[in-house]
Amino acid sequence: MLGGFGDLHDRAARNEAQHGTPVLFTVSGFADPGVNLFFRVSPVKGRGARTWKRYAYTLVVWLNSLQVFGKRWWEVTARDVEAFKDWRLTDVRNDDRIKEAGFDTDRAALNTFYTWAFGKYGVQNPVSGVALASNSGGRSAQEVGPG
Repeated sequence: MLGGFGDLHDRAARNEAQHGTPVLFTVSGFADPGVNLFFRVSPVKGRGARTWKRYAYTLVVWLNSLQVFGKRWWEVTARDVEAFKDWRLTDVRNDDRIKEAGFDTDRAALNTFYTWAFGKYGVQNPVSGVALASNSGGRSAQEVGPG
């Protein structure tokens, strides 16, 4: 599958990739160059491998959730981010709910991505108006159900 890419090390160097730079693919095998550029030229480029891994994971979960609802990352609103937050924290249909501090990390990753995307592509940042999970009212997973 990678044969058509030529010398991957040379290509990575030309694209400002470093050892360990994340490259995200959709389930269907599509790589969005706009998303992947984020790890090579944004302020995240200088961060460590742990940050790359955490931000990449957040973006994968975010992009997969958008795909389920037929949305593209450049079309989303604060309402989409709020729905993602509710799903990540409280939706009983989500078997992998996370704690509030985990979503605050998700929020930071998405805010960093969309702040960069605004400067690069003019995409509005849907995250800037979304409250931190730790300030979201303290609802527990048992208090919230589907819908």
